[in-house]
Amino acid sequence: MDRFTFPAFTNVWVVLSIFAAEVVLFHLLLVFWLKIGKRAWKIVDYIWLSLAALGIFGAAGQARQLVATNTGAKFKSANPNILHAAPFFR
Repeated sequence: MDRFTFPAFTNVWVVLSIFAAEVVLFHLLLVFWLKIGKRAWKIVDYIWLSLAALGIFGAAGQARQLVATNTGAKFKSANPNILHAAPFFR
């Protein structure tokens, strides 16, 4: 039987390595090669802030889903009679 292994993108060190490589790449590209001006830097700031906000919203939604799933399982296993008070855990 084959063992389950997580994909590489779930490893913290892989993610940090990719992030560090992208920081170096974009620094070389935007600072040394293209030498963008103040207006372009403001556009870059808006782009990365928008992407960061999107990531935060996604993480918050995933956390809500995880908490709801674990809470529902906890309520079901702790007291099956509590379902009449909280029908959304069915």
